[in-house]
Amino acid sequence: MKKPGILILFLVSFVTLSIAIKPKQSLIDSIVDKWIPDKRIARCAINVKREKRFYVLSGETTELTVIKEIYKTLNMPQKKIIDRIKLLPDTTETKKQLGLTRPSVINIRKYPKHSAELLSQAVMGTPVRILKDSSGHYLIQTPDKYIGWTPHSAIEPKTIEEIAEWKQSNRLMFNDFKGIIYTDTTKTEIISDITQGALVIQKSKNDVWTEVLLPNNKTAFIESSQLIEFKSWAKNVKAERAKLIEFAQKFMGTSYLWGGTSSYMLDCSGFSKSVYYMFGYILSRDASQQCFEGEAINIESGFSKLQLGDLLFFGDRSIFKPRITHVGMYMGNGKFIHESEWVRINSLNPQDANYSEYYSNRLITARNILTEKAEDLRIINSKFYF
Repeated sequence: MKKPGILILFLVSFVTLSIAIKPKQSLIDSIVDKWIPDKRIARCAINVKREKRFYVLSGETTELTVIKEIYKTLNMPQKKIIDRIKLLPDTTETKKQLGLTRPSVINIRKYPKHSAELLSQAVMGTPVRILKDSSGHYLIQTPDKYIGWTPHSAIEPKTIEEIAEWKQSNRLMFNDFKGIIYTDTTKTEIISDITQGALVIQKSKNDVWTEVLLPNNKTAFIESSQLIEFKSWAKNVKAERAKLIEFAQKFMGTSYLWGGTSSYMLDCSGFSKSVYYMFGYILSRDASQQCFEGEAINIESGFSKLQLGDLLFFGDRSIFKPRITHVGMYMGNGKFIHESEWVRINSLNPQDANYSEYYSNRLITARNILTEKAEDLRIINSKFYF
């Protein structure tokens, strides 16, 4: 007669084996959802199907951890699995897995076609990861970890060694709202426009003009007064609250663009992101992501704990799961500045002329970005730039 312990061991082994040899798509999906809760900043589409005596795993992902977790969960002999999962970046398509953005502003879309939804933007000289090449577009990841498609012409591909050299170069940041890049100092021929936050490399400089190397490797000239030394700025810039608000007001009247993140046109989170960038912080792309950064502020009893520059988040106040859809920046005395059709100032105080009952009823939470918990958001700590 078999001992009870042996029988239990046999039953456990049988159950484990039965699970191992019958992986389901729902199981794969649950693993993906667990390890990649936000599909905007990681790529993962993995399918499983049965082919005769084997299970075929196919698809693609940017996260090696997910692949390892799938194998660990399935607990199957390697010979029973055919692995067709493509790990991104895809080295079979391009040896240059990094790049710099070329135009003054690039558009980043949901799919590799010009008519697809605009997700985000990036200014000239932004370093990116090239994850995939398809239909004349690159799938890229920007320093805020956001992923989307942009045309080949928007990116100057670089090797790891070339980006390392770029990081060591004398990079300059364009520190004016908008400007012009010229072929020479006579200003007779324009190469491009340029916008705040763009990066170029210094070749030579005098009091009036700076000769620069653009991301597309062309030589050009920009007025010296519009440029600052990037590395020194990133290391020393301080986000003083009053200056944050002063700078934010320079965007007043700027028109709304879904997906916009430049001084030309913005959406609400593109506005908060652009302001904080110029004070050395890389905020996440969307308001529903920014609402988890920094430290939460208790606003249940009013606005007394809010400080200048704190972010206010608005949306659907469902008691089950509030949904963040909008963000603004606190200016004090109940007022906030935000991008809504255009950059403007509204108030949460019913006594103010610019009081907004709509936004007052939709206020959900607030965050203080200027804390030690947000140090990882500092540009100086970004592996994309340094």
